[in-house]
Amino acid sequence: MPEAEVFARVTTRPAEALGLAEEVGRLTPGGCADLTVLRWNGNALPLRDALGVERAGGCWEPELTVRGGRAVFLREEEQK
Repeated sequence: MPEAEVFARVTTRPAEALGLAEEVGRLTPGGCADLTVLRWNGNALPLRDALGVERAGGCWEPELTVRGGRAVFLREEEQK
């Protein structure tokens, strides 16, 4: 699945399904300011699926989470 579709499936689509599209699921002036900043880690270990097929590693990792405009998670390396 393309990354753009993944991000839509965890942001705007759930907000629409819950009838909250005007409040959450997107960044807009006056919005809730709930967001997660992700960083691509291309050095992650290879991934293996249920059939044992392996593919190159790489994954999105959280750097920062903001809830209601306040940071609630900051990756430890960034805090130093």
